[in-house]
Amino acid sequence: MAGIDPSLTSAGLAALRPGELPRLGTVGAAGLRTDTYEDRRDRIELQAFSIGKRIGNPDLIVIEGPYYHGKLMPSYFDRAGLFWGLMSSLSRRAPIAVVSPTTRAKFATGSGNAKKDEVLAAVRSMWPDAAIRNHDQADALILASIGFQKLGLALPFPIRPRHTLALDAVAWPADLPISQEVSA
Repeated sequence: MAGIDPSLTSAGLAALRPGELPRLGTVGAAGLRTDTYEDRRDRIELQAFSIGKRIGNPDLIVIEGPYYHGKLMPSYFDRAGLFWGLMSSLSRRAPIAVVSPTTRAKFATGSGNAKKDEVLAAVRSMWPDAAIRNHDQADALILASIGFQKLGLALPFPIRPRHTLALDAVAWPADLPISQEVSA
């Protein structure tokens, strides 16, 4: 199981396997305002490659989708390119579920409007033995947790009604793995 919080500067990655602590990582680099279209294309390709290399071939990928209701930032176009690049390239490896940012926050905290620091604190309390360095890793871990719950796999925290309700808001793939044994 893999969770991906896509970003060009700091993508959060999480890999979960039953009975193991999560493996977490972050990849990315800042761009420059003076970057050409070629620079931006190369950066998106490198980031998609780096993410794909880190997650390997899981049975299910849970990725955070775009935030459609926020302020349109100049980097939105590039971030959309990364999202669709990941969807295209990773769909050949595993089924992909897409979770909205508000569903991710609601699963973690109970509020879809929770701030990044609130989500980080909630995920750290849900996964007390995991070494979560930043909110990108926390987001990726909660995404992977959503996938784990959907597949009926054990999580280290009590399942609350908000966790079950959140599953209905996820865009699950038609080819969702049936096996209860997943790999990362």
